[in-house]
Amino acid sequence: MIPQFPVLYPDELVYSGLARYYIRTGYLAYSFVAEELFTSKSVRSNPEFLNSYTQEVMEWIEKMTSMDELVLQHTMFPYYGRFLPKMRKIKAFEALKSMTGNYHNLLPMPQTKDGHTRKLKYCPLCAADDREKYGETYWHRNHQILGITVCPVHKCCLRIGGVEISGKSSPSLVTAEEVIPETVEVATNVDELEIQLANYMSQVFLYPVQMGEVNIGAILGDRIASGYAHARNGQRAIASFHQKFMEFAGRIQGNWFTELWQLQKLLTNERINFFEICLLAMYLEMSVEELCTAGIGLRVEKSKRRKTENPQKSGAKPQNWQQIDESTLPMVREVIRELQGDIDRKPKRVTVFAVEKRLALPSKRISLYLPKCLREIKLHEETQEQVWAKQVVWAVKRLVMQGQPVTMKRIRILTNLRQAYIDASIPYLTQYADAPTLRQIEEIIIRRET
Repeated sequence: MIPQFPVLYPDELVYSGLARYYIRTGYLAYSFVAEELFTSKSVRSNPEFLNSYTQEVMEWIEKMTSMDELVLQHTMFPYYGRFLPKMRKIKAFEALKSMTGNYHNLLPMPQTKDGHTRKLKYCPLCAADDREKYGETYWHRNHQILGITVCPVHKCCLRIGGVEISGKSSPSLVTAEEVIPETVEVATNVDELEIQLANYMSQVFLYPVQMGEVNIGAILGDRIASGYAHARNGQRAIASFHQKFMEFAGRIQGNWFTELWQLQKLLTNERINFFEICLLAMYLEMSVEELCTAGIGLRVEKSKRRKTENPQKSGAKPQNWQQIDESTLPMVREVIRELQGDIDRKPKRVTVFAVEKRLALPSKRISLYLPKCLREIKLHEETQEQVWAKQVVWAVKRLVMQGQPVTMKRIRILTNLRQAYIDASIPYLTQYADAPTLRQIEEIIIRRET
């Protein structure tokens, strides 16, 4: 039985949260906690992704967050999956959510070379900040980005933590608190370019993942062509560009993106690597937003376009936004109903961002081009305090339906709300609670105050 599963910290790996749970149980052997957490007690917990968890673990996860948010905010999926073609990206995302192993075949996982095994990394200064704020430190996703050697927050060198990211290592769960010393030397003699790259890659990693189609090779290729083309035939002067690019990229410590053939494969989508894409995009002076949203759902690979009789009239076909607005509206209404929840699903805040994310639409699509959809969302917008009130009422009704005692502790567990948030919701409870439910809540509040 799982008494209390720890709430995941911001940007914390799921593995890290499981390791913290292991320490709190007091179990002497990994096999005991593995039997509680995993459907197979011999499984090795994956530091970057998810395993197949028991029903009890899944119930705790559902209380804390959705599977979508768990994958996007507490695994390394944004690193491996962001720039994949649409269908491959969606299949990998769904495989992770369903906790099946075939996501390894869909994501561009790095190969172990020369017997070198990757290990979890940490920033000594982030660890100190964590301990001051939370009383303990944890494994940050941001530090595990391949190619990053510098903490994007503190601009100091990352250190190796000793926990192997390998399917061949012995099954274990190791907390950052066990590994990271209280005092450790902080190296700050870092090249400014490496700091810029770490910051750029971190921002790209944390940018909301779009599930639409993207041809990253064509996007980068078009950007290169605008500045490096032969005067006679307009072909990319790829060799000339590569030479200039290496003058820039050669300063990056441990940079493996050095060969002309690697660049050519990247531009033809035969090679999809987060580090290489970010390094090239930063050199091309693409903003983070431009890199993360350019061409999502709209770009068509030029090599697949049919030539028109009049080349002057070629180009992207104009969008019929009125028709798209009409056809998207029913889907928006359905997403709003899902966000509003029911007896089995906790209500969530209805926002333009939340709807776009559920529908895998590019950022700003609704605000800029779909006025009817936007009006529909605005009709259902509520303050954060109102949403908290709805969640409190939902929790009380769910507890009553399940025949469980209605206590403040159970409400907090179901809603995953701090007491301060529940207190802030009190003035809005009358908007969502019927008389019996309101009386129950008032009784709980009175008991707590006395």
